[in-house]
Order: sequence, then C-alpha cells, then structure tokens
Amino acid sequence: MSTLQRDPDDRVQVLDEDGRVRDGATVPDLDEETFVEMYREMKLARRFDERAVSLQRQGRMGTYPPLSGQEGAQVGSVHALEDDDWLFPSYREHAAITPPARRGPRNSETNGRRFSVTSATAPPRRVTSTRG
Repeated sequence: MSTLQRDPDDRVQVLDEDGRVRDGATVPDLDEETFVEMYREMKLARRFDERAVSLQRQGRMGTYPPLSGQEGAQVGSVHALEDDDWLFPSYREHAAITPPARRGPRNSETNGRRFSVTSATAPPRRVTSTRG
C-alpha cells in the first residue's frame, strides 16, 4: 500500500507498547549501535527543543518553531544521507543539524543565529559523515 492510499488516521507503528516488534512490521536493516545513536539524537533534539521553547517564552530568544514530534523523521532522514549529499535545514528542521555536529552547520553557528549573535555567519557546508 502506498502512502497516498493510506488512511490519514492510520499510524505507522513498528514497536508495541512494550518495545517489541509488531507482527507484520518492517524493521530497517540497521545494527543496534545505529539504533541507539539515532535514539540518543532524537532525545537530544527533544531536550534542545524543550529548552529553546522555554527561552523563547521567557523572551530570551526570538521566534522559535518547536519541533516536538518530528524528531524521528529528521534524524532518520539525516541517517539516510550519503557522504556527498547536501543538507539545507529549514523551518522546524533543527533536529537534522543539532546532533551530531558532523552533519550540517555547527551548533554554534545555528544557535548564534537564533540568539542574534552577529558573528554567527557561515555558508552552507557539505554533509560529512564518520559512517563506514
């Protein structure tokens, strides 16, 4: 069934509530280390997002688009990139550049822009990876 044929109210779920693979679910062919790395990246992105939302609501930073609930799509997409691919993050896509710093702009560059630090300017960078 294609994505277009799927009922918008149906959700895709690989694991059940106890963390076991559901019957009929398709699991990506990744090693456990990669799954753990991706999970850590999603947790870091969520924590960053919570902190940034707090700062924005305190008036300590400008407009901030929350990403809560979109971490998996962003982290998974970044892990699918090839070494010579380019990454141009946009609105609500900071999970793609927050962890790890080897992909996309450095955290100091993007966070400097969020906090209006004028020295935080840099051109787009090529995606580099330590993946084998």
